[in-house]
Amino acid sequence: MKHLMTILMLAGVFAHLTSCSDDDYINAIPKKVSALAEVQLPALASSMQQEVPALVEELLGWQQFDNSGLDTDRPAIFFETTDGTFGLCVKMDDADDFARYAAEVLGTAMKKATRPVEWRNCQFALYSDKWLMGWSDDALLVMGPIVAAQQQAMQQQMATLLKQDKEKSVRQSPLYESLLQLNDDGLGRVAMQAFALPDNIAALFTMGLPKQGDPRQVVLAFDMQQQATTLRLNGTITSRNATVEKGLKAAHAIMRRIDTQQPDRYDATATAHMLFNVDGTQYLPFLRQNPAMQSLLTIANAAIDLDNIIRSIDGTCHLQLGSDCTQAQRLLLTAPLKHAQWLSDVAYWMQSTPSGATLSETTTADERGKGQRHFVLTTTKSDERGDRRQTLCFGLYAPQRLYIGTARPNDGKGKNRLADHVAATDIRALQQARLALLVNLKQMGRTEDKDAMATVAKMIKPISKSYTHLLYIYGDD
Repeated sequence: MKHLMTILMLAGVFAHLTSCSDDDYINAIPKKVSALAEVQLPALASSMQQEVPALVEELLGWQQFDNSGLDTDRPAIFFETTDGTFGLCVKMDDADDFARYAAEVLGTAMKKATRPVEWRNCQFALYSDKWLMGWSDDALLVMGPIVAAQQQAMQQQMATLLKQDKEKSVRQSPLYESLLQLNDDGLGRVAMQAFALPDNIAALFTMGLPKQGDPRQVVLAFDMQQQATTLRLNGTITSRNATVEKGLKAAHAIMRRIDTQQPDRYDATATAHMLFNVDGTQYLPFLRQNPAMQSLLTIANAAIDLDNIIRSIDGTCHLQLGSDCTQAQRLLLTAPLKHAQWLSDVAYWMQSTPSGATLSETTTADERGKGQRHFVLTTTKSDERGDRRQTLCFGLYAPQRLYIGTARPNDGKGKNRLADHVAATDIRALQQARLALLVNLKQMGRTEDKDAMATVAKMIKPISKSYTHLLYIYGDD
């Protein structure tokens, strides 16, 4: 009997240990997510020549983190839900230690958190007035931003999440399945719906999406690797929908290797640069069927023959995005041309502009002598904010070199080629890619937006001390 009791006790202990897996904390993440980012904090801190507590203090502002009771040997997971809520999930090592940390450090010392309260066998505290922290013996959840009126509902939701099993969690999400297919030996890995990106960037990642297709069906996934002063993202673009996947593959098949010699109007103040090499005649049908591009093309084609301009493109297109000092969106596309025959149609476009639009040429005699042509299209956009004037600039900034954007390209003086600003290792990676996104981390960290992107920018800022760029590479097979 004594031996039987011993065996039963050992079996019970073993069952408890095996039921509490090292990754059970992931069960607290909701199933309906639009983005997941798994970050290996020790690896990221090491790449930045820091210890984890110092990195967390810079990322989250949490001081004395080594006494927090959290287990940072397991990945920290950032996520965005389908309703736009941002979240963080970290494995809990000692819930009592974290309760003391929340009360004494985040609350008393930093004056950032309310005193923890227990509710439904979990504990909660409000951090920085807009982020709700909830924790159990397994996991810490931080979700928001919220306003005071949302706190009770969020607390109820988080209490349910902290107790849910894996069958109801993010583990059953297609995004999590995509995440698990990536290499886990780097700094982290990310999976997101293309829908989670800004519209003007999502459009280029979803080329091939059918007219009635949903960008939520397109999944972007990548692992993060250290490459000198660049965070290299090795990406995939897929869909579980067979029709969408077929369209994506067809669009990607016409993309050629990026020619890094062609982009020659690099703006160092731009936040993001997208590069892709296409023949415009082949690319136009995919642009016209893309849901995000349809309205833009329809509006532009009402005043100018934008389709014909796009058909003349042949080479590496360079799309630059950012915000000026007034936070107005800046956008500029430059590309080599196989011809500029559409110039002969501009006079007709000027005579037939629709009501509310004007098209004028601003080329000087000196500029014309250099093979330049400059045009400005002004239209009126009406929405819930009233009538707003919009300006589109386009033309040739050099012979057989097209530009379309919110302003002219720079004058070409100084260091304005891609290789002047990007490391040689990154240039070699770009030359193997069919689609690339280069993000200037220092510029991104300077954003003054007051919405959720300000939170992202704040977290990017300490990373920009060690890394200058984030480089997403697709199609380097």
